[in-house]
Amino acid sequence: MAPMTVSFVTNRNPIRKRTTIVDFGTAFHDEGVGELRFGLANLDLDKADPRCIDAWAVNDLAGDDDVPLSLDVFPENLSLATPKLGSRALFEHLRGLMKSGDRRDTLVYVHGYSTTFREALAAGFALQWRLRYGAPSWPVNVVVFTWPSDGSLMPWKAYRSDRQDAFATGPAFGRAFLKLRDFMAQLSAEDACERRVHLLCHSMGNYVLQNALPSIIDQHGGQLPRIFDQIVMAAPDVDADALETAFKLGRLPEAARRLSVYINDRDKALMTSDVTKGNPARLGLDGPSNLTFVPDKVEVIDCSEATFRHDGAIQHHYYLEGRALADVANTLAGRPGDRFQGSPRDWRGHRRWWVLRD
Repeated sequence: MAPMTVSFVTNRNPIRKRTTIVDFGTAFHDEGVGELRFGLANLDLDKADPRCIDAWAVNDLAGDDDVPLSLDVFPENLSLATPKLGSRALFEHLRGLMKSGDRRDTLVYVHGYSTTFREALAAGFALQWRLRYGAPSWPVNVVVFTWPSDGSLMPWKAYRSDRQDAFATGPAFGRAFLKLRDFMAQLSAEDACERRVHLLCHSMGNYVLQNALPSIIDQHGGQLPRIFDQIVMAAPDVDADALETAFKLGRLPEAARRLSVYINDRDKALMTSDVTKGNPARLGLDGPSNLTFVPDKVEVIDCSEATFRHDGAIQHHYYLEGRALADVANTLAGRPGDRFQGSPRDWRGHRRWWVLRD
């Protein structure tokens, strides 16, 4: 069986054995917060425990150095004549995948807080596997944007540190966004893959996205280029009024054809963020404060009834489980809400839906 591969982009500090990068740590890159590395993570499916690709919290992959996982990091400086080729090498790799075979779309995934590099890859593998082979399926190539959240065992300390790191990471994600924009803009009609690119941000990953927008807009002449088809905000750990406020995420809908906000009023992690971290009401609990002031292309999908398992992990990572995951697959496929497969929805009114319980 061929290895499963996910792509990654990171501003974490590289960990080397001699001159080879073998992992990434919990700090920013030594050369600065905005320094990016691009590469591929390969999981040997012949040797890996199936749980490595069938669970969001992949303990084997996240914590065992013996797991058959290898990294191919594209060098940023191949020679003095061809500098900064890391991003282009990755984008060319993805373009080739999107043009060949079953012509899969590409999904950019930004993880939340307290996540190590290997845990971020584990979530990326799980997301790619389940979207490709679930019911309904929506085959995608996953690109993990992983920022240096601590992965700490002391969440009461890690949360504040990670929020500061998410704020600092925003411009780095903005750089990656603009690199992708530039690559797409330079493609000829013959080279274009005619497939779509989507974005899924989980939890505090949405705060990374929020802090990326000012630098993108500033460097793009006051505009926010539309490079995504679908944007999925899963359990967003940002203020409930973020999509109504210009200096937060108010302009985000300009970057996509459609934007879907997945919420869960049983999400213990967001309740903690709301009550104990001194944050205002969270978008991922009840949705926008006032949907009337949000563009029509934005919809809210309430997964509260579908999150029937009561451990905190599932309540906060429900987008990787059951009918919520099926709903995400249908959303990425662009299917109308009343024609979703395997994920019955109930119309709640005014651009709001319920995902029904099994």
